[in-house]
Amino acid sequence: RRIGLGDFVFLGKGESMHGGREKDSILSDTFEALIGATYLTSGLEEARRVVLERLRFLLVDAPSRGHHQDWKTLLVEYSQSEGLGEVTYAVEGEGPDHQRVFTAHAFVAERSDAVGSGQASSKKHAENAAAQDAMNRLSPEEE
Repeated sequence: RRIGLGDFVFLGKGESMHGGREKDSILSDTFEALIGATYLTSGLEEARRVVLERLRFLLVDAPSRGHHQDWKTLLVEYSQSEGLGEVTYAVEGEGPDHQRVFTAHAFVAERSDAVGSGQASSKKHAENAAAQDAMNRLSPEEE
């Protein structure tokens, strides 16, 4: 729906009148056909590019929708798919042991500057926040 695929689907009169352009089954079948046609005419790399280009917002939005809370894994997968290299983190802690605040910076091999940063009360959560920030910066939502 968010990529507007329903606007390009040819439907019969009855299906058009009954909301066919918004039906999940029709939209998913249409997207599958689009990816299949792209693969057959242009190959795997072009099909992968089209999928990432059209569905990147799902990667960015998924954690906020509760489908995926592991931003670190998403960042690694994204970095691999975009050829950005290995993801690493630099973490620093401040404050007394009972109120420690950790700041993490995410890096990818292809860039010398941090691609994301985040703070939390644990190293793990700070790294996850840095990965989320990196995904938001590297893969802005396309509307």
